[in-house]
Amino acid sequence: MIINISEPAKTNLNLMFDNYNLKEKNFRVYIQRISSWYGPIFYVALDEPTENDEVFTSDDYNVILNKDLCDKIEVINIFFSRGEFRVSTDLSWRDEYYGTPWARPW
Repeated sequence: MIINISEPAKTNLNLMFDNYNLKEKNFRVYIQRISSWYGPIFYVALDEPTENDEVFTSDDYNVILNKDLCDKIEVINIFFSRGEFRVSTDLSWRDEYYGTPWARPW
């Protein structure tokens, strides 16, 4: 898994961790919603891993991703722009993904 986190995203992730006094830098990449035009829209949230997750380390961050979803993705890019996080992936969306547990908005 290749995970790229831009410098502005790192700055804002660190602010979130500091605001919540969190020592562990864990966050989840998840499907926020599914657009009929673009497919899945990804986002980030502070979270802890479960048995259904894989954890990847990028820089000093622990990136949590659903195991089934990580089988479909090889690259994750995390940006911070216009006051919010933005996530792009190399996921090729397929109609058969609709309704699968990992593809439901979190």
